[in-house]
Amino acid sequence: MFNFDYLPEGSILAQTMLIQSQSEVEMNVDKMLNKSNGDTSEVARTQKAIYEIKEGLGGNQHIVKASFGVYVRGKNLEELERVTKDATSLLSSAGVIVYPTSSDTLANNAFLVHLPMAFEAKTEKKYNYLKHYYMQHMINMSLLYGRSEGSGHAVINFWNRGGSPLSFDFLDKDRSSNSHMIIGGPTGSGKSVALCYLASMIMATIRPRLFIFELGNSFGLLGDYMKSLGLTVTKKQLKPGAGVSLNPFSDSHKVVEDSLRLQKRNRAVVDEDSVISDDDQRDVMGEMLMAALLMITGGEQKEFESLNRADRGLVSAAIRECSFDKHAEGVEMITEDLRDKLREISYDKDSKVFDSSMRSKAKQMAMSIDTYCHDFDGEMFNTRGGTWEDTDVTIIDLATYAKDGYEAQMALTYVSLMNHINALGEKTQFDDRKIVQMTDEAHVITTNPMLAPFLVKAVKVQRKIGISSIIATQNFADFPKDAKKLLNMIDWWMCLCPTKNEVEEISKFKELTDETKRMMTS
Repeated sequence: MFNFDYLPEGSILAQTMLIQSQSEVEMNVDKMLNKSNGDTSEVARTQKAIYEIKEGLGGNQHIVKASFGVYVRGKNLEELERVTKDATSLLSSAGVIVYPTSSDTLANNAFLVHLPMAFEAKTEKKYNYLKHYYMQHMINMSLLYGRSEGSGHAVINFWNRGGSPLSFDFLDKDRSSNSHMIIGGPTGSGKSVALCYLASMIMATIRPRLFIFELGNSFGLLGDYMKSLGLTVTKKQLKPGAGVSLNPFSDSHKVVEDSLRLQKRNRAVVDEDSVISDDDQRDVMGEMLMAALLMITGGEQKEFESLNRADRGLVSAAIRECSFDKHAEGVEMITEDLRDKLREISYDKDSKVFDSSMRSKAKQMAMSIDTYCHDFDGEMFNTRGGTWEDTDVTIIDLATYAKDGYEAQMALTYVSLMNHINALGEKTQFDDRKIVQMTDEAHVITTNPMLAPFLVKAVKVQRKIGISSIIATQNFADFPKDAKKLLNMIDWWMCLCPTKNEVEEISKFKELTDETKRMMTS
């Protein structure tokens, strides 16, 4: 396989092809056959090759006269000799025979003979350098097929390997079922750089509300750059004293409102077409339940799996009761309210709903949740945060929670952030302005098996309320079983320096031809 991209920098490939009448070609072949007389093995091989050519001419094989050459350049003679050897080596390894300069009688004219668009068939009678080739072979080695230049919708702009612009708009005009994208590649492949580049182009062309979740302040300078251009930018670091609130129960009032709306619907005769499909709505109760279970289990998979249906029912009941209580009081529900409600259940010995074993579990759950009501965790998850500023760009650096030992807090933080963005998307879904969410180092989140069902549900909701999610991760194979559903849902994949194993992994989710696989690893 000949890959033109491996030629030395600055190389120019020149190909001349002269299409002839096949009867004229056959006459030339007959002349060669008449001249190949003798009993030597070399003559026998020549005659065999000529008969194969004649047989091909009788079918669909067309023969043309063509020449093929490569111009190389160097700053000095030494460099010119080096790049000449490199080009010769590459061509030879691909089965393309290069004329040795020492045996090329037209070497001094080679530069002029191969100049692009300089060949004139009417005046060129000797056909210097033009030899017979199968047309299919020359077409395969030509650049007639070209390379994709995208759809031409200039929102995202790259360059293909030939240096031509490659443009597309995965957020709108070129989307199919959704506008989500995943960026995959090993460490050092440029995922964060790709996200910065995408963010710059997206903000320059369609100006959405942009949310970026990251580790290590990789996007701090990007935020400063965007601010210098007049965009409003908010940067938040999740560290003690930062004053950031990620209350996972801030939307508890919606549980009450949905319940009241359902009661009214049941009492009234409603036209089915006027009712919004439940599939288009967020599962606020499910989101709060996931947050509570993360607190109760500390994000440990074994503890999560030990919870049965009754345990989840207990937590759901506590959340629902607490939501109604705080709605009646006119205040936002916070984590300590759920803790207190579970304690209340554990102390209620006269309860006809919860037996002693369930009350004991409620007490243990309250103790687990209590750890998120104090110190830094309390500052993050147990404060009434209100609304965030409505800015063009919001950059969230997970900072402290990116360290080892904070896996549960990290997962809880991501749940809270996703809930906040989805709530905003639900509120603004009929506006003209889009919302784009970017997550760098997403493998920190996606490898958590507890979060997988939540992520799948959240991304489904985002598709319906006009949010585009761009996820950058390291290894597709690290996705737990449930999270692989997420990969099936995402239409757009950007693969940076994938290995053969990763390409095979990708082929489980996207149909790839052998040619595409070779291109991805080249």
